[in-house]
Amino acid sequence: MEKIKLAIVGATGLVGQTFLHILEEQNNSNFEIQLFASKKSKGKKLKINHKYYIVHELDENSFDNVTHACFFTNEDVAKKYIPIALKKNVKVIDNSSAFRNENDVPLIAYYANDYLLNKENTLISNPNCCVIQSIVPIYALRKYNIKKIIVNTYQSVSGSGKKGIDDLIRCRKGLMPIFYQSDISFTCIPLIGKENINHISTEEEKIMNEYKKILNNSNIEIYATCVRVPVMFSHGVSCQIEFSNDFDINDIIKDLENIPNVIYCDSIVPTSILSCKNDKIYIGRLRKQHNNLLFYCVADNVRVGAANNSYLLLTKLIELEEENERKSKEN
Repeated sequence: MEKIKLAIVGATGLVGQTFLHILEEQNNSNFEIQLFASKKSKGKKLKINHKYYIVHELDENSFDNVTHACFFTNEDVAKKYIPIALKKNVKVIDNSSAFRNENDVPLIAYYANDYLLNKENTLISNPNCCVIQSIVPIYALRKYNIKKIIVNTYQSVSGSGKKGIDDLIRCRKGLMPIFYQSDISFTCIPLIGKENINHISTEEEKIMNEYKKILNNSNIEIYATCVRVPVMFSHGVSCQIEFSNDFDINDIIKDLENIPNVIYCDSIVPTSILSCKNDKIYIGRLRKQHNNLLFYCVADNVRVGAANNSYLLLTKLIELEEENERKSKEN
């Protein structure tokens, strides 16, 4: 089996480094890895476990000797370099929001709609971090005919990257904030991103659009409110789902317990501490009110909401490609 020549773009960021950690944890020797980041990171050494990786500067020639690429960059970098990679026949998984709303780009959360993956996919988008952890249980409940979803997110500072973490640490020491508009150590900030003319933030807009695309149903009413909270890692998401028909909550619990990577919390409360630094989605506080189901879920936003979803998509895509190659040889 030939080695997969993998480019990790944005390797020095929180998600990029976590993705590298996951590769090491899985002990997968089938990858030949190249790291890329901005010019200021050129030559930097990243130590992951006992291995050192050299970071190269991202440019138009970075994909000349690459078969697959995972992007952990902002939207602008993704829009500039992903088309270059695609022209060089590189299969790409993108963690930014750059291509999520494109009709011909699959938006896939593993354990939800990953069955849509096929060997012909050249560009796959990772959903928003809050979407990934909440759409997995929601997707399993589609059979009850979802009519409306109201979602409130409580997002940790690591969702803003290193700048968010640094600001929380700074404010906890009694210093003034630099990144956030308020002292995040003493308050919650009910605005993530910028507001449009309807006072919907960019983060809220992402969540609403991505739910509809993944559920493949534009008729579902979706409302979102996104809040930044003084927590280092792991996002919390509160969901209220209105179904068209009545349901039995015991059936709902059985459905949730059958989802891989989901932990139903019956006797404990799902908290950010519980979910931090692992790959599980914890769901609890289930309540039934008429035709409405209410629950709260938490997951590590850097791992579950980004790095691990990318890893799972990448490995499944490679499996599909290898299976196709085997069948071709047999024929």
